[in-house]
Amino acid sequence: HQGPVLSLLALDSSRIVSGDIEGTLHLWNMRRQKYIQHIPAHKSHVSCLARSTDVLASGSSDKTIAIHQLLDLETTQRLVGHEAPVTSLVFGECGSYQGILFSGSVDKSIRVWNVRTGTCLQAPIHHQGTIWAIACAPIHSKVVTASGDRTVQVWDLKAPKNVIVLEGFDSAVVSCSISTQEDLLCLGMESGTIVVYNLQ
Repeated sequence: HQGPVLSLLALDSSRIVSGDIEGTLHLWNMRRQKYIQHIPAHKSHVSCLARSTDVLASGSSDKTIAIHQLLDLETTQRLVGHEAPVTSLVFGECGSYQGILFSGSVDKSIRVWNVRTGTCLQAPIHHQGTIWAIACAPIHSKVVTASGDRTVQVWDLKAPKNVIVLEGFDSAVVSCSISTQEDLLCLGMESGTIVVYNLQ
């Protein structure tokens, strides 16, 4: 890399992929500590990465999401719809959400994509600030979005109008993670605080 490494993701037991400020993906063999190849993916920063069983998604400041084959990172699809840089990506990981991608953006919206067809499946869901992180709880059909508006929203995918809003934080919520059992939600604050919620 000639500049900041903005995103990093392990693809399997030996390969990792990194994204740079110029819009390029770099593939490495971490066990052999060897550089494999680079893939021009975007016109600007590669800000986030996510993978499913057979594809890799890269999100960029160029407002697009690129879908790549996991085997050779060939770009097969480009998802267009966000009106500002893409900041976060997560795949549904099981059941009917396998292969479904959730994306967040500086445009304050969350979009739901079918990566096979390239179609947006749902009207954008909005916060009042930048979406900094998304986490998916596929077993319970929930998506959690963390925002610069100092709120966290828990969306029920089976009933999108049913939203639980967590608020009262002292700063922007910039990261989030859900436990494997989907019973705990961890939130990271811009102020340096970590908050844990019981989702049950």
